[in-house]
Amino acid sequence: MKKSPPPPTGRRRIPTALTLAQRTTTARRKLSPERKAITGYQAWCHGHDLDPHTDAPTAIARYLDAHHHEAPFQLERIRKALEAFYWAAGSRVMEHPAVRDLWLSAAAVEGREPIIRPARLSAALARCETRRQTPTGHARDRTIVLLHANGLHPAEIALLDRRDFEPYAEGAFLTIRAPRPLVTASRCYWFARHRNPQRCVVATFEAWLATYRGKALFPKLMPNDHAVDFRLSATAINVILYQIAADIAPKGDA
Repeated sequence: MKKSPPPPTGRRRIPTALTLAQRTTTARRKLSPERKAITGYQAWCHGHDLDPHTDAPTAIARYLDAHHHEAPFQLERIRKALEAFYWAAGSRVMEHPAVRDLWLSAAAVEGREPIIRPARLSAALARCETRRQTPTGHARDRTIVLLHANGLHPAEIALLDRRDFEPYAEGAFLTIRAPRPLVTASRCYWFARHRNPQRCVVATFEAWLATYRGKALFPKLMPNDHAVDFRLSATAINVILYQIAADIAPKGDA
């Protein structure tokens, strides 16, 4: 009868521990942006003599004012991290109406310089006709550029759906529905019909709805311009706008 193998020693357990650590590397990477945002917020509060719990509304307002220049996806990452931080502490300060208004004002396009300047709008629309190979790509990029040039933030463009567009003879209403867990009132924009159809948001939006019938309003495009029915994120819309702005920038500003 064979004897059972001896129990593993401490040295033999080391590779097993390393293997388990390697398996959890992916999970740690997924949590690292949120952890970094929370750690950065706590360090910022400590450096400005603010307690993140007792001075929560003031700390959030001053921290957001100090980071208002961040990209929309960075602001959204900070918001989600702070929600998780205060939720774990048993506080619902992020649901306070004044705090919600702060995040809405930070996400608004008012007071910020647009990615594509109004003086370069004609060049940007012309670039939309050449940077893609199919009419679907031309129409998608053209609609995104005109929406942003008329006041919509990339984060708001990413939230749009077909039901949010209500056309009329004089123009159209465009409703931005805030996603959960940021429960707040929807924002509504009115766009009048422009005399120049090339710069008319309403006509361009109607043409895009007639061109693409997929579920996602603004789909992702493969390198061959094949449309994949997945919604573009705010980060992807930012990339599109910055690429167009870089293409039409004068050589001295590139």
